[in-house]
Amino acid sequence: MKAFVALTASSVIAFGLYTATKAASLSTVFSTVVAERNLVYLAPLAFVATAIAFERGRLRWWALAATGGFVLYVILTTPYQLNLRPYSDALGLSIVQMANFDLAFNDRDVTRLLVVVLILSLALLIAPRLVPGRRLALSIGAVAGALVLSWNLAGEISASNGTNGFSQTLLSHFPSPPDWLDKATGQRSTIYLGQRITDPDGVWLMEFWNRSLHYVWSLDGTAPGPGTTPPGFLTPDQGPDGRLTGESIPNGAPPGVNYIVADQGIDVAGTPIEQPEIRNVIKQDQYGFPIHKVVLRQAPWRLLRIGQPLRLRSAAVGVEADGWITPPPGAPRNAPAFSAYNQFSTPGERAGFVRVTVSRAAWGGRDKPGRVTITAGRLVRGKDLQPAMGRVFSVRHWVVHARQTRVFTFRITPPARIEIRVSPTFSPHDFGGSDRRLLGAQVSFGFSPTRPAG
Repeated sequence: MKAFVALTASSVIAFGLYTATKAASLSTVFSTVVAERNLVYLAPLAFVATAIAFERGRLRWWALAATGGFVLYVILTTPYQLNLRPYSDALGLSIVQMANFDLAFNDRDVTRLLVVVLILSLALLIAPRLVPGRRLALSIGAVAGALVLSWNLAGEISASNGTNGFSQTLLSHFPSPPDWLDKATGQRSTIYLGQRITDPDGVWLMEFWNRSLHYVWSLDGTAPGPGTTPPGFLTPDQGPDGRLTGESIPNGAPPGVNYIVADQGIDVAGTPIEQPEIRNVIKQDQYGFPIHKVVLRQAPWRLLRIGQPLRLRSAAVGVEADGWITPPPGAPRNAPAFSAYNQFSTPGERAGFVRVTVSRAAWGGRDKPGRVTITAGRLVRGKDLQPAMGRVFSVRHWVVHARQTRVFTFRITPPARIEIRVSPTFSPHDFGGSDRRLLGAQVSFGFSPTRPAG
């Protein structure tokens, strides 16, 4: 018994300090989390201690009062994270999240539920000391054991359902079949090239399901790990001719790599092979009535056979997946939203026209006018070995309002660069929306060898 007490006490202290230290560290570099999952190793000791308490029939009342008071404090102060199912840092919350999901319990309801459970648990511990007869005491212990097993099983099922639901949601925004890249390339080595990768889930899914995806790069340093990347090539250098080079790979693509997956807005010189489709199954209409409707849409990625050496024809940087431009990562809050379009080459290296669309048509909230400055000029290589603005040959100004769109056309000769700045930005969250980004405008680019109509 002394050995068990010593083991339990030291484990509580060790795992408690570890969990507290980890949570404190995460709060300074990431977020304030409920770090319950690191205490899971104490659960077997708690089960054994409960069994001993029932078997021996004796309790230290001061210990019971202190433990009950501490558990009550935890119940009253812990955020239940009801909007996150499952909550990976505290899977023990899965059962109360199930109460929220199935019974519409809010935080107050969950608190009341857990207080009732605490009172019932204390009553079951005390009851065998107050009732006469060993058989009745054993029956109470059996009931307590059944309730503990039921509670844990319900929590595990809830966590499993939440995990499965989360997985299905991710796959609903991913091409089907998920190993489309392996099928298209025959599992030959492939590069992924993206920009403004704010949500890496799609890239991670592509890496998980496709063994052929060996390299993950970006034009702006937002490529997520852990994809294999040659030294100095997380963000490749870009020359005025569009060639991608790096410290260890002077010709762009690593030896033996002939395929690339290009994100939207990135035009790679090569032979198009496939643009996968995303298959969404709609199971109910806008009124909640059951239906079965399959909607197909093009994925934002295109698979190409690389035209060696690896080079770009054009690329738009600084544009989010939904078309909005925002201040560069790490910029001050009052910085303008920024985007750039690089036209490295054209058919026959002839002059052409770039069509720039600037819009706030998707924003119907309170108007906060934004000053738009569009600069067009010669594309040169900057000191950071990335595209930069050289001699400027055209500057346009406009003020964009809510629900407005305007198209600008520039005659360019490659290599050329167009930069857009919108200031001030606005956040939909300030006007009652859920989007906290600082938005400038929705921007799109298109090249044509002839002047676009209109």
